Amino acid sequence: MNYSSLPHCKLQSRNKCIQAKSLTAYHSFTLDFFEIPPEMFSTRHSGGGTIMIWGAFSFNGTMELQIVQGRQTAAGYVEMLQRASLMTEGPRLCGNDWVFQQDNAAVHNARLTKEFFQENNITLLDHPACSPDLNPIENIWGWMAREVYKNGHQFQTVDALCEAIFNTWSNVPTSLLETLASSMPKRLFEVINKNGGATHY
Repeated sequence: MNYSSLPHCKLQSRNKCIQAKSLTAYHSFTLDFFEIPPEMFSTRHSGGGTIMIWGAFSFNGTMELQIVQGRQTAAGYVEMLQRASLMTEGPRLCGNDWVFQQDNAAVHNARLTKEFFQENNITLLDHPACSPDLNPIENIWGWMAREVYKNGHQFQTVDALCEAIFNTWSNVPTSLLETLASSMPKRLFEVINKNGGATHY
């Protein structure tokens, strides 16, 4: 197998969790999105709340960031994907022949979630059980955290933190999206060559 035999555009997604009063917190590759698992951002002072966010990106751009309410369930995950307009955003960002990438979180493997993807003819990228290196969204979360907390900035309210996160998400450099999306072939081959072991990513 060579790089050229791999798909060209993915939509990758994932979540990140965040608390208030300061954030402690893929051009083509056959068109798929990188799902960004929910990630956590938090305030550095007591009395702050927690915000869980979800996002997805491709070589060509990002989807609208979503706030995950409470503990994520399969029903909540499917509802969020519908709210995020995944069925139209995939083709918009990647063309008609696209693939959606997510990890192996329990809600992703639930029967309800699988039925949603099947009913909407959404192709998924197979994802090994323990391969975090295959999810370049982590690099975006790291970039966002550095931007949000630049110069030691702290937030006193969840709303202020939320605003900063959404503003930062809307300004993720195109070059970063392109670089991370284009790194997927090498990430895949390195994971294969190391039999699923850790890579330099």
